[in-house]
Amino acid sequence: MKNILFIVLSISINVSLIGQTLSQEVDSNKLGIQQSITIELPDSYNQDHAKKYPLILVLNSEYLFNPVIGLADYHAYVGEMPESIVVGIDKSNSKNIGDNNGKPHLVESDYYDFIVSDLLPYMHTHFKTNGFNVIIGDDNFTDLIVSFLFSESPVFQACVNLNPIVTPEVSKDLIERAKSHTNKVSYYMAASSIDSAPVNSTLKSTVEALENVENDYFSFNYDDFHNTSQHNVVLRGIPRALEKVFDKSQVIIGGANSFKVYGYEDSLGDE
Repeated sequence: MKNILFIVLSISINVSLIGQTLSQEVDSNKLGIQQSITIELPDSYNQDHAKKYPLILVLNSEYLFNPVIGLADYHAYVGEMPESIVVGIDKSNSKNIGDNNGKPHLVESDYYDFIVSDLLPYMHTHFKTNGFNVIIGDDNFTDLIVSFLFSESPVFQACVNLNPIVTPEVSKDLIERAKSHTNKVSYYMAASSIDSAPVNSTLKSTVEALENVENDYFSFNYDDFHNTSQHNVVLRGIPRALEKVFDKSQVIIGGANSFKVYGYEDSLGDE
């Protein structure tokens, strides 16, 4: 575990020297503010003007952003995934990100609308994105992440949920939605069996049901990192999630860094 942490920290430091980090603000009528975001562009961004990139949106960016960009850069370097644009939503001036308990507002919240109506269009307009979107978030953003899976036309082709907190109500709706998806989407969960019994009970039944869903349009993967902390779930779950989202078994014939991923019909990366 110490070796993994050292690698993540080293990559996070080095990636700041390689990539290009931008701080920008997005006007949002939904939030009534200018929302600050941090964007990490891959090293080749300004070298290849024709190349377009997947977009990875990071929630809980105050502690997830650096591990995600470090591990995404490493996986791209070794050819396990295409280079990607990573964007984190800054919490310092965020309005509607959480209630008094630190939990995000749900589907009807302005925050959900901000991502769909303001942030994604901004990124696709101002940056060279290729239309393949991934969202990554930790525990208290479970409901928000799941809400994107409920959409008839998902704006995220891959959803990554670390240390998920799944209520019985959300579990029931999620399972039913997984059965009826007609647009390809993948969902990755990672947790630890060290969590409390009620959390594990609902999560376990949800995982078992999702693993048994027979729908070619819905892909589900789950990792239980036994007897480890939630912090370690983050460090172990991010690389596993990237491996599942950008599955090497789905590499298509083409250039060395061409990928065909679940939910996206075109190749990602160099042709």
